[in-house]
Amino acid sequence: MVSKASCKSVFVTVGTTQFSALTNIVSSDKFLDVLKQAGYSNITIQHGSAVMPSPPAHKVSVSSYDYKNSLAEDFSRADLIITHGGAGSIMEGLTRVRESCGKVKMLVVVNADLMDNHQTEIAVKLERDGHILYATLGENSLNNSDRQSEEQSQLIEVMEKVEMFEPKIYEKPQPLVFANFVDKLMDV
Repeated sequence: MVSKASCKSVFVTVGTTQFSALTNIVSSDKFLDVLKQAGYSNITIQHGSAVMPSPPAHKVSVSSYDYKNSLAEDFSRADLIITHGGAGSIMEGLTRVRESCGKVKMLVVVNADLMDNHQTEIAVKLERDGHILYATLGENSLNNSDRQSEEQSQLIEVMEKVEMFEPKIYEKPQPLVFANFVDKLMDV
């Protein structure tokens, strides 16, 4: 009989972007070893417009695709979500964590090379509040092997904290509370 612990799944998404630094690392032999040691048996990578490297032969099953109409099914099957720092993907991941009562973990990977990087602000705040873990990668590291190695080590270091991490549930936003506040403030 196969235990539930050995059937854990990872879902990685880059949304509509190209984030080769992330897709290259999560499909690397070293990263897959970390996943296997943590009890994960498969990883699904939504790679966007990036060219997906051929994953090494490994005990962790790797599947990938560029785009789908909806990622909801992939989010719902995941025990661990690794997402780029886009607000929409983060919110979808936080919803999945909430629905799982904190059993699903989420790691946000910020693209450090984006101009006016709001992703870092969001990730820092969410990590500080206990909802996620986060790491930073840069597309420009693909041309710098020292930086790429350093970033891979950082991501693996954060990944090793995932199993001990117990996320605080991000409460469902209540937009009417704000709208009612504004109405009252404006005497409407």
